[in-house]
Amino acid sequence: MDSEYIRAQKKALRKRILEMRDAQTKEDIIGHSLMIEERLTGLEEWKNAEKIFFFYGYASEVSTEGMMIHALAEGKRLFLPRVMGVEKMSFFEVKNLKGLIPDRHGILEPPESWDKTSEEPDLLIIPGVAFDRSCYRMGYGRGYYDRFISSIGHDIPNAALAFELQIVDSVPRGEYDLPVDMIVTEKEIIER
Repeated sequence: MDSEYIRAQKKALRKRILEMRDAQTKEDIIGHSLMIEERLTGLEEWKNAEKIFFFYGYASEVSTEGMMIHALAEGKRLFLPRVMGVEKMSFFEVKNLKGLIPDRHGILEPPESWDKTSEEPDLLIIPGVAFDRSCYRMGYGRGYYDRFISSIGHDIPNAALAFELQIVDSVPRGEYDLPVDMIVTEKEIIER
């Protein structure tokens, strides 16, 4: 468990970055998300992936809807997460974006009645709040992705999607925080 000091650092950084991210215009979010999509879909990891585990971008996050439609149009298999209980996140295969339902925060996710997968991704796309150039990420504080990455192993390629304003000098990290393989922004790809 993170120390009180690290938790306090994360809380302050999370507040600062979310305020900056929320201050963007809708046009900026859409425009930057399109640039991120172009970089992401140009990656070898994307081209080689058959099964992509995605997240549905929410509010001021990178908009992923176009990227998911792109993946389906290329014949890739798409999977989205659903939070199950307090600490578990499971992925469900999604054939199209119809039928998703909002969770308690308004984030679209597969209904529980859909089939949960036990398959592993060829590429895992990860959200987050803040990232540093060593590819450490700070999420929303629940640890879902860190636990998921730990459960599937570290040899599966993963990429975090972020706006350039989410890149900071150093992300406070505790013993369970894991780096991602790469961060894709509207301006660059940062690799570990």
